[in-house]
Amino acid sequence: MTIHTAANVKPRSHQLKWQGLEFYGFIHFGINTMTNSEWGKGHEDLSGFNPESLDTK
Repeated sequence: MTIHTAANVKPRSHQLKWQGLEFYGFIHFGINTMTNSEWGKGHEDLSGFNPESLDTK
């Protein structure tokens, strides 16, 4: 893809309608959620990943 092509990308009508709803959400969790850590070090025990015990409050 060239810069010219990328610079001229336009949303389709259904994408504009979605943006008009002004409803957005992003939920992300992983092993750091389970260890209550902002950043992981890559050595976390993956057996601790248990979304069933996740308390979102």
